[in-house]
Amino acid sequence: MTERHSYKELWVVAGILLAVVLVTQLPGVSRAADGANGERLVAMMGASRRVIAPAETFRGADVTVVMGNCRLDLREAAVQPGDEMVIDLLTVMGSVVLRVPEGWVVDTSAIPVVGGIKDTRMLSQTTPPLDGKPAPRLVLHGAVLFGGIRITS
Repeated sequence: MTERHSYKELWVVAGILLAVVLVTQLPGVSRAADGANGERLVAMMGASRRVIAPAETFRGADVTVVMGNCRLDLREAAVQPGDEMVIDLLTVMGSVVLRVPEGWVVDTSAIPVVGGIKDTRMLSQTTPPLDGKPAPRLVLHGAVLFGGIRITS
């Protein structure tokens, strides 16, 4: 009887994973990553890592994590002052680490459900804008379910 119960739990988990994969693959789901203009990171029970090179222009990303982790390093990305980038997130029982420069403004619009979003950068109240221009802005959209997002520099 215990084996039958564990098979039922396995089917529930498999169904949830299948639903997440199907939803993330629907056309029009992502607002940020559309091939040439954005990055796409996926980690299903594994890990994914991406470092944006200094010559690369970063426009946005689509990040999907299910029982895994992703790391996205934006510290060397070619971004103009005042640019706004969007990262669409879906994190289910996983974690995402975003490494961004100190001067960027990060808007955490993602919704945590039994999860969290934490900005661990040493933000200074006296950090001036870049040459009098507004700082680049990173907007996080999506949901964090039973997981976490950590923003660091």
